[in-house]
Amino acid sequence: MTNAINWPADVSDELGSIPDYDGASGAYAYHYCAKGVDCSWDYGGGDTEETTLSASTKAKLYVGGKASVGQQVLVCVTYTAEEIDQPLTGGHITALGNDMTTLSTALGQQVGSDGKVWIVLPAGAVVPATLTAPANHYAADATDVVKYNSHLEVFVCQPYPGFKYSGESYGLPPPVGFPLFRFGVNAGHAWWKLWTDAPTYIVNQKADANASQWLNTEVGYGYTNHLNWLHAILHGTSPTAPGELPFADSDTATTNPTYTIGFPGLIGGLNHTENVHESPGTYNLRHHNCVTETIYTAAAAGITLPNDWDPEHFGADLPPGN
Repeated sequence: MTNAINWPADVSDELGSIPDYDGASGAYAYHYCAKGVDCSWDYGGGDTEETTLSASTKAKLYVGGKASVGQQVLVCVTYTAEEIDQPLTGGHITALGNDMTTLSTALGQQVGSDGKVWIVLPAGAVVPATLTAPANHYAADATDVVKYNSHLEVFVCQPYPGFKYSGESYGLPPPVGFPLFRFGVNAGHAWWKLWTDAPTYIVNQKADANASQWLNTEVGYGYTNHLNWLHAILHGTSPTAPGELPFADSDTATTNPTYTIGFPGLIGGLNHTENVHESPGTYNLRHHNCVTETIYTAAAAGITLPNDWDPEHFGADLPPGN
């Protein structure tokens, strides 16, 4: 946030206890507003001074981050606002103590009962963030500004991790079952986790009902019945079974990059996961499997992953985390 008010030092004694300037500490207020406020000082002996205050400082919020990435991040600004009394003859301007915080607006929203404003903004954005209170004379402050990051973590267990296949020879023929099956590992697996620094209650406000149950949880897609892997390997078939999410699996990941995503991407990924949980559809070995749903979830979160169908190649093709 930027602070805009800066009273000259040579008039600080006259300003005294104006909330926008603390002569003792030299602290400056975030925001000061006076709409035609008449001030009068009586110094005695007929020495008086009168003036009218009209001022309105402005504030900007700098989000930070690379605008070229195109991510939308969640930001929380905590405000306070206090009405200031009309000046009294012979005295300084003093604060009434009337709390105007929850009656005020900022960043296009009503300030919440906790003094917070939650907003999703593009990375690198610079936006007006001045608080507006329903009073002619007030001071305000932004006591805290927090940007929350969100992430998608992808896990892949490859049956034969480390094998190269893109136009290069293996040196030896591929193992029997490559890339679909390896004894002790089966076909491998792909799954994901969505997580954020933001409070869960904010996620609940934005996501579909029950979608936040998948927050910070490793989850993947699978099948409920046994599949004939041997027949699929020997004959190139694509067996099917009723799908399910979550899929109980104990595979250990051979690769698991993490991608930074925007807050809308987090909500999109959680909603997609909940939708698949509610309507898992039919598992199809080659056309709708764990890799497919990992790709779909990533797309809902704003991340494009390789269009592979088996964990072996998918794990090898995954881009590095960002």
